Amino acid sequence: MRYKFTLILLAFNLIAFGALYFLDKKEHAVEDASASGYILGNSLINVQEIAIEGKNLADPIFLKKANNNWHIETPVSWPANFYAVQRILNQLQFLKADARFPRSEIEKTGQTLADYGLDDPVMTLSVNNEIVREQISFGNTTSLANRLYLLNHSTDEVLVIDKDQFNTLLVDLEDLRNPEIFNIPVFELHALILKRSYPANLSIRISRKADGWYFESPIQAAANNALVNNAISKLTNLKVYQFINKNSINLEKFGLDQPQTRITLQGNHKNQTLLLGNLAFKNPKRYYAQLENTPTYFIVDAEALEELEDAQEDLRDKFFVKFDVAELNAVDIEQSGKKVQLKRLEDGNWQVMDHDKSGELIAKSADPAKIADLITSIQQLEAVNFISDMPTQEDLAHYGLTDPQRLIRLQTKEALTLLIGDMNPKTQKFYAKIENAPFVYEVDNFILSETPVSPLKYETRIIEKLPEVAEIKEIRLVNLKDGQTIYQGKPANAKQWDALLNNLPETRKLAVDTLLAGLHQFSVQTYLPYAFQSVIPLENEKSIPWSFKLEADVDLPSGEKSQTQKLEYFFTERLTGSMQIGGSPQTKRTFTLNQNWIDALFSFTDPVAYNNTNVTD
Repeated sequence: MRYKFTLILLAFNLIAFGALYFLDKKEHAVEDASASGYILGNSLINVQEIAIEGKNLADPIFLKKANNNWHIETPVSWPANFYAVQRILNQLQFLKADARFPRSEIEKTGQTLADYGLDDPVMTLSVNNEIVREQISFGNTTSLANRLYLLNHSTDEVLVIDKDQFNTLLVDLEDLRNPEIFNIPVFELHALILKRSYPANLSIRISRKADGWYFESPIQAAANNALVNNAISKLTNLKVYQFINKNSINLEKFGLDQPQTRITLQGNHKNQTLLLGNLAFKNPKRYYAQLENTPTYFIVDAEALEELEDAQEDLRDKFFVKFDVAELNAVDIEQSGKKVQLKRLEDGNWQVMDHDKSGELIAKSADPAKIADLITSIQQLEAVNFISDMPTQEDLAHYGLTDPQRLIRLQTKEALTLLIGDMNPKTQKFYAKIENAPFVYEVDNFILSETPVSPLKYETRIIEKLPEVAEIKEIRLVNLKDGQTIYQGKPANAKQWDALLNNLPETRKLAVDTLLAGLHQFSVQTYLPYAFQSVIPLENEKSIPWSFKLEADVDLPSGEKSQTQKLEYFFTERLTGSMQIGGSPQTKRTFTLNQNWIDALFSFTDPVAYNNTNVTD
């Protein structure tokens, strides 16, 4: 019994101390404000509510703070502009009286609040910080210029303030409303949903997963992360163009009694849905709109919204060949029985598999640049049109995908096969799909030229490479038509080529330097599909003769002795400005030359140069 009585006394003491604390805080707030000259002082700390009413306002405005965000409760329900509210609080904080006198003194002189315009004030403003509630009213201007009377209801004082301070507090309702529509933080968003009833029923859902955005309906496919993020960014930055006066609301006219479009952003803690109705303006296009479950109606610009009209295609990931290049270890390219096999070695280099004359499979070094171009072309293959998400077997046959022009098999941890079908004669694009996936696309026709079914196209372009210690003693360029030597270069010894080159005219110097560098590492443009012969065979028993021969004597040091090797390369006339054929008896290959070789040879074989050349250097 005694224990219960003690608890009751303790409770009464807590209540009493709480009341004293509240009264003390309020008293100190008044004292602090009075002492500093500032009217509201500490009352503005942690303000939770603001109420504004007055003659110039159509309706009273009431703002409330929750979760660190301000919201307009009346006359409309809408998020407030945080910065506009903060500006009001900042101005109130520095609201200062030039003079003050108690209301009781006014009454002693026979005056009333009406004499100061405070019985029916221009504006009354209240703030509540959960400890004290302050209210101030603004009345008439004084007889002195640019001054205004103010009533502080807490202290029952009439004050004189600078009228400019009052003017800074005049905020229009339009300025108080946050123009942004969606207020879910972008990093919290995990789904974008679009539902449309006109011109046709459509429901689209795009969801965020660990590795990006994906369509969940009307198809299950990857979305383009950058485009989805951009669309969401535009939505979250979408602003109200104009709020509609509550007296002008006509839901049937607005088309919001049965909205045609619903755009929903789903976040971790809440969802927001924008309802779109009829066009409010045609040029530029703007729609009547409303946030679902809110009583406020407004008009928005159509630009950000119209980007979603064909979202199922526009936001879809157009790069549909997905694989990890680091894990790629083999590429097979097939067409109608022909096949190219490319394999990656443990050191990262690639080989192309080919058949020798006996038909036996052999491995040749692949050209790193050609392999890199091939992989890039496949990886960056882009859908220019989405043709079908559920093709029938008959459709696939029509698209040429049952007997494709290219079957490209990529071997990673999981095999992936790309099929390239026939060309669509209307669009001049080729049909494509991933094997075991339902979707059919159209792609640009470059993919065929980038994936030739010929081992020659992937071989290393270095046809012959001399050891680093090799030294070229002499080079000779011979005209095979008359047996005459067009050019002969022979320094006193193999280490004195620089001295010889420095004495040559600049054009000749560049040409000889190109030949010397090319002989150390001979690179070709492309290989031709026949071995080196005395002539180059053409169709109909025709042929092209060799016109020039380049000979080089090369020293190959080996210990105390050296061995001399003779290199020979044969060339046709220059067929076009960028086409000339060469042949190598050493490697038994024919090929087309790189442009630097074509230019260098032409400086010797050009008829004008040939008739005026100094044969020996």
